[in-house]
Amino acid sequence: MSDNQLNVITHGGFGFALASSYDGEIDLVDQIEKTFRFEATESVPYWITMDDSVDERITSELGSEEWKEGIRPYIYGGHPVGSMDYAEVVGPDSILDAFGTTLRKGNIIHVIDYPLKEASMAGYEWPDPELLADWDGLAEQFEQTKGAYRACGISFGLFERGWLLRGMNELLMDMIENPAFVHRLFDEYAEYKMRVLTMIDERIPCEAIIGGGDDCDQRGPMMGLERWREFIRPGLERIIGHTHSLGKPYIAHMCGNVMPIVDDLMEMGLDVLESLQPEAMDVYELKKKTYGRMALIGGLGAQSSLPQGTPEEIRAEVRRLKEELGSGGGYVLSSAKPIMDDVPTGN
Repeated sequence: MSDNQLNVITHGGFGFALASSYDGEIDLVDQIEKTFRFEATESVPYWITMDDSVDERITSELGSEEWKEGIRPYIYGGHPVGSMDYAEVVGPDSILDAFGTTLRKGNIIHVIDYPLKEASMAGYEWPDPELLADWDGLAEQFEQTKGAYRACGISFGLFERGWLLRGMNELLMDMIENPAFVHRLFDEYAEYKMRVLTMIDERIPCEAIIGGGDDCDQRGPMMGLERWREFIRPGLERIIGHTHSLGKPYIAHMCGNVMPIVDDLMEMGLDVLESLQPEAMDVYELKKKTYGRMALIGGLGAQSSLPQGTPEEIRAEVRRLKEELGSGGGYVLSSAKPIMDDVPTGN
């Protein structure tokens, strides 16, 4: 493997850039830390993530892995702890996760059955965190990526884990009919998650914690802004504060239109917002709103530009993102989601 070569692996649908042997002249960790502090860097850093099937297709079509040479693996990471990789296979197309949810296997999560049939936590026990990962193997994997800026976290935010345990429709109705139950569910999961983040800090060599939650669709918070502030914000704010107490920044992965909650995120002290889905919001206005207060990762359309644009259109959008979002620091160029199979090789 050459100095700048990159291999791509996937954890639970989240693309990882494996930077195990990078030993180039540029200190990539320093570049990312400066970016997050809105300081000048050698160039606008980037984070390339993709499905491993795309990696294999490109290599097959080009006849070698030379296309990987020269790619700088600035960031390595994701939320592998508690991901579907550690679920038990219980059927030809189904898995049972450590939390008691049965899911259909695949890139998209489909819940078959969930443990909380009633709006009550009575009798439910949170899983032993030791079951959420191969902790020694994960530590070795992250150790091998030394040289990249490493971020590690536990899969699924408050809302996501909530509907995985209770069901989407049921949880949204509970916010109206059984708010005390929802508060308890999210409070308990926030405490559990902070316990796991402490374990990550102690066991996994990394520079940051990554988490967040897909609370928004392409219109805004799925439960509405008022209920997001009531049910989600308190626990997320505690998780961010706990991460800071560990001496690490917190990166929040959030898809959809997060513009309605951006002020809240900055008030909570969020360090970095990741995804920046351009199909759902104006990412250039977002930069103006957050500059100097919250760094950004993402912005290149994985639903629009990458699968549907031409190479020339993608080059133009990348240039604009680098020039406008990258101006003054605080920005890492990336696709809003990992590059999927629907993206032509030329793009």
